Amino acid sequence: ASSPWAEESKLWPRPADDRYVIEDQQCAEFHTLATADDLTADSKLQQRQALINLLDKNWDTG
Repeated sequence: ASSPWAEESKLWPRPADDRYVIEDQQCAEFHTLATADDLTADSKLQQRQALINLLDKNWDTG
């Protein structure tokens, strides 16, 4: 299996069960959007597309 952490994990100590758990930081706004139950499906889709567009536009520039 490939992972975004494949290269970095080569430097980590090997755990006994040969499994790693990566806990990334997430912001409250993203969690709210990802788990929203009070929005219509269309509204969720529009908001998620807007987020993806913002990430795509600003990922390398901050």
